[in-house]
Amino acid sequence: MKAVKILFIAGTSGFILVAASCQALRHYDWKARQDTLALTASELRVGAPLSDMNAFMKRHTDRFALDDTLHHVVAGFVPQTSLDKRLFDRRVQIALYLDEDRHFRNADVNVYYTFL
Repeated sequence: MKAVKILFIAGTSGFILVAASCQALRHYDWKARQDTLALTASELRVGAPLSDMNAFMKRHTDRFALDDTLHHVVAGFVPQTSLDKRLFDRRVQIALYLDEDRHFRNADVNVYYTFL
């Protein structure tokens, strides 16, 4: 009976730990997304030219590329923090979307994890 009680407490504690970790990661990702979108909104106005977008990406990403044939986007990855490297190689991507005249239309932020 005592073994069942210990097993139940251990299982419940493990579940709570996993659930809390998932919620903490979710909040960390949400905060990174909100902060990055706010940074983009403060530095780029809608209709900004491609040169402004390239300058923004040079300041805030470690590498970026322009895809103006299929998706009309300038995308790059924010430099990783030491915590990001420990969190399954977490990467934050900024995507700046262009209109047909190659001016800034809107932005999106994606968070990627690599488990390998």
